[in-house]
Amino acid sequence: MLIQALLLSLVYLLARTDMINGYMFVGKPIVLGPIVGLICGDLTQGIIIGATLELAFMGVMNIGISVSMDVSIATIVGGGLAILTGQDAAVALTIAVPVGILFNMLKTFVRVFMQYWIMKMQKACDEGNYRTVEIYHWFLWWGYSIVMCILVFVSIYAGTNVVQSVVDFIPQWIYTGLKVGTSILPALGFAMLMNMIWTKEVGAFYFIGFVLTSYLGMNNTGVAILGGCLAIIAFFFFGEKPDMMADDDEMSERGTKKLSKKALMGVYLRAHTLEASFNYQNYQGSGYCYSMIPALRELYPDKNDLAKALRRHYEFFNTTPQVSTLIFGISCAMEEEISSREDMDPASVNAVKAALMGPLAGIGDSLFQGTFRVIAAGVAAELGLQGNIMAPFVFLILYNVPHFAARWWLMWKSYALGSKFVNKIYKSNVMDKLTLSFGILGMMVIGAMTSSMVSVSTPLVIQLGTMEPLPLQQLFNEILPGLLPLTITWITAWLLKKQVSMLKIMMGMFVIGIVCSVLGIL
Repeated sequence: MLIQALLLSLVYLLARTDMINGYMFVGKPIVLGPIVGLICGDLTQGIIIGATLELAFMGVMNIGISVSMDVSIATIVGGGLAILTGQDAAVALTIAVPVGILFNMLKTFVRVFMQYWIMKMQKACDEGNYRTVEIYHWFLWWGYSIVMCILVFVSIYAGTNVVQSVVDFIPQWIYTGLKVGTSILPALGFAMLMNMIWTKEVGAFYFIGFVLTSYLGMNNTGVAILGGCLAIIAFFFFGEKPDMMADDDEMSERGTKKLSKKALMGVYLRAHTLEASFNYQNYQGSGYCYSMIPALRELYPDKNDLAKALRRHYEFFNTTPQVSTLIFGISCAMEEEISSREDMDPASVNAVKAALMGPLAGIGDSLFQGTFRVIAAGVAAELGLQGNIMAPFVFLILYNVPHFAARWWLMWKSYALGSKFVNKIYKSNVMDKLTLSFGILGMMVIGAMTSSMVSVSTPLVIQLGTMEPLPLQQLFNEILPGLLPLTITWITAWLLKKQVSMLKIMMGMFVIGIVCSVLGIL
């Protein structure tokens, strides 16, 4: 047990690498579940638990600091304790929800405590000590990670007997009700994503995805492929054709100083660690400063000039990490001009960063959190629920191929065109067309998953007079297959629009599951 608790705490260290690998999402339940199962001696159950928790926590997204729970720790502790005590995914979820919420609160206290080193890091910027900035950047990642790993270890090592006692105490009718609540919980995630992506232009595609799965039996992968084809058609054949070719004057030399390929590659690679030193003072600002060091060192050999450059990039910054390289490329191009031209205002680079980070976050979150992640998780979870070991690999490949392609292209394209890159994009209406295309794809996949992954039915039977008993579920299926999942998802979406908290809805689903199970309704 001691060795297993220690290994499971190290799994959280793996999950934390998302902060330094550009958010590959290795900390998602679909990836961590199989690892937890392997350590605890039941790989298949780990895969199933990972897929179940992935669907349950589909709507939990890292947007700024607005995260309701730590899904990585929830998966490790909830899944680990459930498997070690011989329980299934329903018990894992029952443990995971409060654990995830508790640890999210503990993380806040740990980050507040670490503000002391953030101030030290700021002082190093003011003095131009870039080496100290680099040390503190990694110290904060390691320090935070080790503290949280210790807490995970204690939770698992001390919690097995407690969990077993609680499970033995729970009556069967509550356990059955929890399983019903678990089966409808994915509706919460789909409702959150639907509210995030829905527009009048793409809303109809939700129902297309739902109908393809409900009536024609098409799986999530098939719907995603068809949605991708429709997205491509919408991008290239509707509206004005985007023109991303740069004008001659835009490709002309911007200044006398030019960054070396080595320095630019250094910025690109360091940008993957943007959130390693995330804090409540300047959010990603410390990580941004660290990432820019290779370029700033090359452009500003004088220590005083370097200190000023470090300080201006230490300012508040917050955007979607997966598309942050667009701003890094522009910053590098602008720093070339600032270092070469006296008439160039150094504050202009911060103005551009401030102007871009909000809109870019909105687009990035929609594409990567709301579209690519959902598609990858939906396809992988379908495999995971069957105990298929390929589930985590499918998720990582489907998500990270477009992720890293976007990172690479945005870095070098934005650097080549400089600060005019964004204007070029908006003038060519690429952003609008991308938003429409990925909205089509995302809505179709969410519609399909509503039908296939919100598992709820009723055993009620209607009998009038001498007629043969008619199962109510059969009647629903004749009206519209998947009517109950669709209804639950839309009611959930309506509650979210009414500002009902996610936690209240989640608890309500469990209560409804228990009550309806006892009454024989679900």
